[in-house]
Amino acid sequence: MSTKHTSGLWSKSGHGEEIVIDCGNIYGAATLPVHDPEFPAGEQHANARLMVAAPDLLAACREFVRFADLPDQSVPRGGYIRYQVKAIGGAREAIAKATGEEDASGKITL
Repeated sequence: MSTKHTSGLWSKSGHGEEIVIDCGNIYGAATLPVHDPEFPAGEQHANARLMVAAPDLLAACREFVRFADLPDQSVPRGGYIRYQVKAIGGAREAIAKATGEEDASGKITL
């Protein structure tokens, strides 16, 4: 599977009237207004977190598909548990990044 989105670190920052999304070496790939009554600031911050987490969410989905597609005979004994733990861990991290929600135990609040 080839990746067509900009690779590299995706991040968000606040700059006065807007939230700026940077991806890879592209500064300002997207901007979201925060003081517009039609776009509540809390919702815009949540949108920005989701945009920044998109590559991680894609990677987590791919890991689950890779895990689901493993033929029984290709995995050594006990191997499924390692694949499963890796896939679930990646999904938890991506969800936490997308939602900004995590409880004290590190479990994601859904």
